[in-house]
Amino acid sequence: MLGSILVALGLSILARNVGLIDDRGLVLASLTSVGMVLIASFAIRRHKPWAKKKATFHGALGLVFLSVGITVYLDPAVWWPLNLVVVAVIILVKGLSLRSRRGLRGERRSFEV
Repeated sequence: MLGSILVALGLSILARNVGLIDDRGLVLASLTSVGMVLIASFAIRRHKPWAKKKATFHGALGLVFLSVGITVYLDPAVWWPLNLVVVAVIILVKGLSLRSRRGLRGERRSFEV
């Protein structure tokens, strides 16, 4: 995963040095490409039982990077609350998933028959 992030950042910097994008485009390309790499890591790791906790972290962090990149693209002065909304949704989804695994009072459910 680190190699993929370095490739994405290297391509963004190369595009800036060649003149394909400006400084704002460099920030946008860097943040969104790192976000997409983390979301791809989430999608791959989600199906491996030994890496599910890391997968959730990678997915959440990828969404945050992606939302910050989109905010930079649109207009940071206007769209900065988008990042708060993304973080709040991540927290709500994580909390609801933990609550569904446990009972209404917080105890773990038993699946013994």
